[in-house]
Amino acid sequence: MSSSEDISNGSTDTANWLAVVAIGLMFLGVVMVYSAGALPEIQPDWRQFWKYASLRQIVFVPLAITAMLLASCWPMRWWRINNRFWVSPSTVFLAVVFALLILVLIPGIGVEVNGARRWLRIGSVGYGLGFQPSELAKISLVVFLAAFYARPTAQPRSFLRGFLPGALVVGLITCLIAKEDFGTGALVAFVGVLLMAAAGVRLLHLLSVLPPAALAFYKWVYCVGWRWQRFTAFLNPQADPTGSAYHARQSQIAIASGGWRGLGLGQGVQKYGYVPEDTTDFIFAIIGEELGLIGCALVIGAFIILLILAVKIASRCPSILGRLLAFGLAAIIGLQAAIHIGVDLGVLPTKGISLPFVSAGGSGLILMSVAVGLIMSVARSSGTSEWANRSH
Repeated sequence: MSSSEDISNGSTDTANWLAVVAIGLMFLGVVMVYSAGALPEIQPDWRQFWKYASLRQIVFVPLAITAMLLASCWPMRWWRINNRFWVSPSTVFLAVVFALLILVLIPGIGVEVNGARRWLRIGSVGYGLGFQPSELAKISLVVFLAAFYARPTAQPRSFLRGFLPGALVVGLITCLIAKEDFGTGALVAFVGVLLMAAAGVRLLHLLSVLPPAALAFYKWVYCVGWRWQRFTAFLNPQADPTGSAYHARQSQIAIASGGWRGLGLGQGVQKYGYVPEDTTDFIFAIIGEELGLIGCALVIGAFIILLILAVKIASRCPSILGRLLAFGLAAIIGLQAAIHIGVDLGVLPTKGISLPFVSAGGSGLILMSVAVGLIMSVARSSGTSEWANRSH
């Protein structure tokens, strides 16, 4: 068997295990979302299941798995930017996301939820489909940057031709997101900088983003009262335990109550009005209370395995495009999971962000599944004749 065949078979096996881990987390999510949303005084009407987040999740999982499989079949060569007009699915994808990020900020078009205008909705309020363009922006940014720095004429170490175009794209997307969702904007910016570093952009050039980042923190955190209160509550949680530090405190109580083995599935009490957003932003706290330290360790272990598999796929790919794409998408999944878990444990400032594959929500689940599918498509391309003789 040739070396290219060895790489191809090994990458395919790794991709299969990657899908298994992601699907396992999805099924855990169905169980935990149902448990977190199941209240004794509310008996769900299965004839109107769409009104219940815990029941909708059951429908979202097969859709997410289908999206993952479809994305895994996407040919990597289609993302390439190899003409002087920059016409490519990667650039079209980015342009569409730019338009959606602008639309969501327009009153009457963007839907405001919990005081922030982050959603676009198609259909009626009760049965329509809603999604956050910022979720789509995470994937489109990685796809574009990977394609941009994998061009045959790419000059990542040049300030004008390498760093500046990438930084402008990252900065524009970050600003559009951070206006309503600073945490997600910061995540997108950090992933963008990591991907640029992986592409070979000079460290000195990357350090030049620190002053704009500090200005963004001042404008969108320090100058926004409730965000700054959350930040100061993180630094001194005892100063306002029933106010700004309430969410983090209740989350820690839930996790501490679980002990080693947890109170048992469905037996948690913090979900009864104590832990807010228990099916989304604080689902890890419910896992800790009901499944204990063992359950938390299994979830963290699953994400670590998923990241190891993704990095393995990236390292085996002979294409710069494939390596950057797999690395960037893995960074999104890993960092989002780390932020969610860190917030629930109280080691990071409170930020509403979902746990990939586990938290309730259709758009986030499907798009994270697409990210896994695209990593699998990198594995499918590795070792084939299409990539074996190419460095770009």
